[in-house]
Amino acid sequence: MPVNPRMIPFAKPHFNNDWLSQILSNVEETLLSGQLTHGKHVQSVEDYFARLLSPMHVATTNSCTASLHLAMILAGIGKGDEVIVPSNTFAATANAVVYCGGTPVFAEIDPHTLNIDPAAISEAVSKKTKAVTIVHLGGLPCDMRRIMPVIKKNNLVLVEDCAHAHGALYQERQCGTFGEFSCFSFYPTKVIAGPEGGLLAASDLKADAKARILINQGRGGFGPAEISEIGYNYRMNELQAIVVEAQMGHLEEIIRIRTELVARYRRNLTGHSSVTVPTVLANTQPSYYSFTVILNQGNRDEIRAQLLNDQIETSIMYHPVHLQPIYRKMYGYKPGSLPTTEDICSRILSLPLYLSMSANDVDAVCARLLSLQEGTNT
Repeated sequence: MPVNPRMIPFAKPHFNNDWLSQILSNVEETLLSGQLTHGKHVQSVEDYFARLLSPMHVATTNSCTASLHLAMILAGIGKGDEVIVPSNTFAATANAVVYCGGTPVFAEIDPHTLNIDPAAISEAVSKKTKAVTIVHLGGLPCDMRRIMPVIKKNNLVLVEDCAHAHGALYQERQCGTFGEFSCFSFYPTKVIAGPEGGLLAASDLKADAKARILINQGRGGFGPAEISEIGYNYRMNELQAIVVEAQMGHLEEIIRIRTELVARYRRNLTGHSSVTVPTVLANTQPSYYSFTVILNQGNRDEIRAQLLNDQIETSIMYHPVHLQPIYRKMYGYKPGSLPTTEDICSRILSLPLYLSMSANDVDAVCARLLSLQEGTNT
């Protein structure tokens, strides 16, 4: 019999009554208006995040993948160029490089923070390196104090993959304001949940202007406008923006709730040799998209399957990209290419985390995880 009477999901979008009322009202108004794209709600989202990420310029997109692709185009990535990326990330981080004809060069992660290792970035730089994409994994800020000197010394373009990092702070500075470009996601499980959607932030006004043309099929306007670039249909629509808009003004509260849940996880799991919790860098405020632990005892996949049988859903963030079949085929990566990443990624487990999760849910997850690891039936 399952331990829990109901499923504890890995992630679940949450809309309180006020947010839901606002969303439904705005959806009805928008549907009746006939302006389902390029309207006031999209503009509202751009304005809010431009303020949050100041002095960056912000354009909405229909996904973080689109934003990453645009960042590579605007960074001038092409055939023969290398972009250093972590392998412990969603494939889109590396795929965006490939879209432009560049070569992703995978760097090791720090086994304590699970983020890209600044020393590994330095070691991976070659004459062909043009950019670095860092990922604030799970909403935990990367070590910018050590990364920025490497970027500046080698005159590289920095792209921040902030899919998990809405509102995350490094030394009181917003993640997404360190690089030339930063990319955000509004996928349904993210810190701010939407029916898909994304943002591209650019430090340069000219890059932002070009991004807006690329987003809109290469046009500076609508209808029979002049096509100045080979562009894409990467626009966010009004319905996506409405869902994001209802939540964005409550970002601090969203992060506070997530932080409290993670603090409870940490209290429950710290001190158990069977589990290692990630290190959070000093003077940072994670956004806590997820809470990932490293299992030091037991088979991760077997434990995960048993947890699911017990009505506890988990995830893996992530299987190393360099060992995905297409990357092994294209670039010749093999097991052992990144030993630290491969070891950590074979043992990581992301535990449930969402706004409507209760303290009792956290306790139940921790108790069952530890019991499975320690071989008891409690």
